[in-house]
Amino acid sequence: MKIGIFIEKIEKNIDYKDLGQIARGLKDLGNEVFFITTKSNFKDFIFQVIEASIENLEKEKFFEEIDCDAIIFYTWLSIRFNRLIEAAKNSGKRVIIKLDSDGRFGYPILISRLRGFTHIKNFSEFIDYFSWVFRYIAFGTFLFEKKIKQLYIADKVIIESPQALVNLFAFLSYHKKLDLSILDKCCVIPNPVDKAFIRPPDNKENIILCVGDWENRAKNRKNLFKLIKKFLEIKEDWQFVIIGKGSNYFSSLSNEKVIIKDEISHSEIVDYFSRAKIFLLPSFWEGFNISASEAVCSGCSIVGTPLECLFYLSNNGFSGTISYDFNYKSLLSALLIDVYKWENGIYNALLISYYWQNILNRERIAKMIADIIK
Repeated sequence: MKIGIFIEKIEKNIDYKDLGQIARGLKDLGNEVFFITTKSNFKDFIFQVIEASIENLEKEKFFEEIDCDAIIFYTWLSIRFNRLIEAAKNSGKRVIIKLDSDGRFGYPILISRLRGFTHIKNFSEFIDYFSWVFRYIAFGTFLFEKKIKQLYIADKVIIESPQALVNLFAFLSYHKKLDLSILDKCCVIPNPVDKAFIRPPDNKENIILCVGDWENRAKNRKNLFKLIKKFLEIKEDWQFVIIGKGSNYFSSLSNEKVIIKDEISHSEIVDYFSRAKIFLLPSFWEGFNISASEAVCSGCSIVGTPLECLFYLSNNGFSGTISYDFNYKSLLSALLIDVYKWENGIYNALLISYYWQNILNRERIAKMIADIIK
């Protein structure tokens, strides 16, 4: 098959994210894969990239001139992509929507986004943040019919975790659109990990790893800051490693017990995951966090907030502990329980990695996607 993947912008780190891994997995299966985008910032991508404006992508003729069997669209159900999806469908292409989401698309299921207000520093950020939240709630409420239009147009819809699918249908049910024909289209397919993580883990050390964009309003960094200080008062023989953009926020904590890395190479990240025992994710919301997937494949347990993807990846305590809420005290309780499980031999890094590598390897995920395209 020849398969296209649409993403509005191609960034330089796409190769290690789910888009790049899905594309490589489909290619490994013998499919021809290319990308469609409005802008590419990555010049060394191994796949063919077709750049076009949104105006051109909204024309049926554009898709008629592309020789392919199906196109996977990353749209997050954004209304501005509706015409584009219609054009592709009317051209005779098989249309797959990749939601890449926690299923919270509008009121009342989107209220969780209000948790991020703790990051607001000034009035300008206050206006920016609440206008952002209002737009999401408004689009999912007052423009509800337009918001869900893609679900009816698509041949198949991919959502990444079981609870995200429940959220999506809670959203539809609230607005009296609980349509079983949509359920028939929906497929729960998690995001895959890079092949570098498909290997036995190293000897585990007392490392708690935190990876992410710490400038993002979703990351709950204030509670993480409080958690680190309190935890190290209780457990002095553990070490935190904080990696990612904006990690200088934690610079005042920096010492031999709190290692801070801004940006490091992919191989260094793989090494840290392989040595760490715990991956800590304190976010207010996430779609399907790629770092959490990489963690469990590396034999780490996950400690995190009650997020859809973490309920899935913690697997009822087999590979993690989920806090009651988003407060640092709840996170601290979950982290101490998880540490206890490591210190008392309850966790087995090899079993965790083996279990999740069999589920999240890119060949398996690509085959699931290829099967729904067929």
